[in-house]
Amino acid sequence: MQKYLKALPFFLLAALLLTACAGQANAQTSLSFEPVTTVTLGTSIESSGTLSAGQLTTLSWGTSGVIESVHVQPGSQVKKGEILATLRLDSVPASILQARASLVAAEETLANLENNTLNITQAELDVVTAQQTLEDAEKTYASLDYPRASDALIKNTEAQIRQAEQNVARAADRYRMVQNLEDGDSRKTEAALALTNAQLNLNTLKATLNWYTGKPDPEDYETARLNVEKARIELENAKRTLERLKNGELSAELAQAKADVAAAREQAEAMYIIAPFDGEVIVLYAQPGDVVQNGTTALGLVNYETMKVELAIDESEITQVKVGDPAEITIDSLPGLTLTGKVTLIDPIGQTVSGLVKYTVIVAVERPDSPILFGATANVVVTTGEPRALLAVPVGAVLSDSQGEYVLRVGADGLTQRVDVETGDLSGSLVTLVKSGGLKEGDQVQVGGSSSTNQDQPQRGPGGIMMPIGG
Repeated sequence: MQKYLKALPFFLLAALLLTACAGQANAQTSLSFEPVTTVTLGTSIESSGTLSAGQLTTLSWGTSGVIESVHVQPGSQVKKGEILATLRLDSVPASILQARASLVAAEETLANLENNTLNITQAELDVVTAQQTLEDAEKTYASLDYPRASDALIKNTEAQIRQAEQNVARAADRYRMVQNLEDGDSRKTEAALALTNAQLNLNTLKATLNWYTGKPDPEDYETARLNVEKARIELENAKRTLERLKNGELSAELAQAKADVAAAREQAEAMYIIAPFDGEVIVLYAQPGDVVQNGTTALGLVNYETMKVELAIDESEITQVKVGDPAEITIDSLPGLTLTGKVTLIDPIGQTVSGLVKYTVIVAVERPDSPILFGATANVVVTTGEPRALLAVPVGAVLSDSQGEYVLRVGADGLTQRVDVETGDLSGSLVTLVKSGGLKEGDQVQVGGSSSTNQDQPQRGPGGIMMPIGG
């Protein structure tokens, strides 16, 4: 019995050695070597909000009736002011028909006011012109009592008349000398023309002398008086127009006319669905022949250029955010979709939410290629710092013990050596190194193995024999 007891330690030792060897073999089969790589990371802030758009709306009918036509479908691009759907004219209430008539009258009134309205500069010019016209008319009226010509001018005209009479006599003598020639003879034609011209000149001078020496008749006085009165009236009208412009009376009339047009148009256009902005139809409810009521939804419209997410950033992080910072957006309800955007607004006025001060940040979102769900929760990562290149290793390569974090660098001979490191941020399956302990990009590190080892020398096998990994 004692013989068997003495042999027990040997068998136990052998069993333990076999178990250890098997464990070492299993551990070695789970090891791998991966390179040290470089990743580019930036400082970021994560938050969430609701995906929306600055121009996102559902359009509803403003009256009841039967849909006559629908001019769009989901995906249609529309322009502001474009009619998208129409009700049958014979199906709308009488108030709509009355509004259409009122709109025509209001637009005519507005057009007349705009055509008859002068700006202040033009009105001032009209006053100056009317004043000059009045002065000219008054001078003309007053001049009727003045001599029409001086004595010297009258004597000069009389002398011209005497000379003209002599010219007529000579021309008559020359014509009598050739008057018996055949018609068409050049001498007879020239003499007749000279006599005619001399007689016309004499008649003109006599008429001028008669006007110089004559007196105005009552009709001349009446005409001049009426011209003065007309000029006074025009001047008063010009002054009143200028005063109305300066006092804003015409401006008030115009404002009221524009308001009347807007009110009539709003009621008349209730039988239409009109695009309020440029955008895309994202959902269509209206179909031709449908009977609708006031408030029935017709379609949904969005301008994808105004997509945004509104974030609430804590006061401890808001100073890191700048307008223009890039952002990545993911949506819980659309896995696999990543959108891009940038910060466009930071509200400097904070709001207290549950005892914490938050600041509103707007992130503009670029249009996606695939359909989107507005109102969905959006997770946003805002990159707030300049990108940095950092060394990184696989997460499984980092071990730790009482001395801290470390990795096992694999040399060219296959032996490993402890390198103390300090890890930073995760980047997928990698972790960045804040302190690399001399590691370089491309170095091989061991992935897997026990984290309890504290070796800082090459690993050795039993009995102090140095053992290569995987040998």
